[in-house]
Amino acid sequence: MSQNRNALMLIEREAHLEGYVLRPLSAKLLPKTVPEIQGWVNREKLLSIRGRSRRTQLNLAEKFGIQDFPQPAGGCLLTDPGFSRRLKNFISVDFNIHDVNILKLGRHFKLYDDLYLVMGRNEKENIALERLYSQNRHLLLKPVNAKGPSGIGIGNFHSREKLLAEILACYCKVKHDTGIDIEVRHNNTVWIYNILPQEKGVYADFLV
Repeated sequence: MSQNRNALMLIEREAHLEGYVLRPLSAKLLPKTVPEIQGWVNREKLLSIRGRSRRTQLNLAEKFGIQDFPQPAGGCLLTDPGFSRRLKNFISVDFNIHDVNILKLGRHFKLYDDLYLVMGRNEKENIALERLYSQNRHLLLKPVNAKGPSGIGIGNFHSREKLLAEILACYCKVKHDTGIDIEVRHNNTVWIYNILPQEKGVYADFLV
């Protein structure tokens, strides 16, 4: 959804917050909000930034000595159909706000209402997933004797560890028929499952 006035007003109505959403960077381009009318916020200190250029925001960051901030992006992730679909499926699992970055990465499998698997598609995503792994909340899966993806299991994965290992093994590069050793880690416990991979299509219906 583009950030035009009609879209902004629609967001307020749908959220049942008409008049209460204050946008400091573009407030002077919009009608006064309740916080301004009530004097909670001084409208004169608000801005009137418009357009796609980030120059004004970058100048503000420099003025206030802010150096560590994410690079400006071209739009809200929630407007991306793929990301929104993943988020909708993910919320029913053991959702945590810190898991949002995981949704940006890899292949996603929803196996049950309470079990989710994300695996990297390349080395860069594998490294990113391993960094996002939370030993208290997640299951971390990695091939031991083959090249392939790293994966994170989220939700109720207890007693289902081997299932996740079987799916991960399908995406490993196998040069022998003796099976792939998949390391599975949670907290301080490590399992090794030897898996003879099946065809990827066996689990295709679970892809999100």
